[in-house]
Amino acid sequence: MKRVRTYLALITLLIGGCTTPPKKDEPKSPTETTSRAVDYSGLRNHLGLNRSTKNLGFAEASFDTCQQGFNLPQASACEKNFFVVVNFRLQCRHSTGTISQALTSADITPVSNANVKWNLKGVNGLTATDSEGFAQLQTISPVSQKAQRLRLAVGTEFLYIRAGDINRVVTPGTWCD
Repeated sequence: MKRVRTYLALITLLIGGCTTPPKKDEPKSPTETTSRAVDYSGLRNHLGLNRSTKNLGFAEASFDTCQQGFNLPQASACEKNFFVVVNFRLQCRHSTGTISQALTSADITPVSNANVKWNLKGVNGLTATDSEGFAQLQTISPVSQKAQRLRLAVGTEFLYIRAGDINRVVTPGTWCD
């Protein structure tokens, strides 16, 4: 009788050990829920943030994530997000160290056609300057980015500036080398 109980216990363990509980549906990541890119241009127009890259500075507008359209990832719950647009101009100066005279246009060269890596609190990306050093970054963030530090990097050179304060940035000459 003892052997029968042992066999039954062993069979129960084997059968129970081979089954697995059904998996819960795991939430899909944004890249899994849509293979299409977010329509930044459409969202920018809808929120009234469409402006020339030469109109320098920071702008953001909040929107509801349940909003339809613009290929936004499907949100599990409606939340307020921020669409951020930052227009800036990168230029470098030929002089080094502290100077006593004001810089003139002859002293400054645009950081032209450069890839610029950027980072704001929790979001990052890549943009490029045009031939005059103008660039634009745009992103969607769960928090306002106006008071956050913006990191801009070209090659090994980088700088930090408060996102709400950026417009024209004059860097050392190494940014143009």
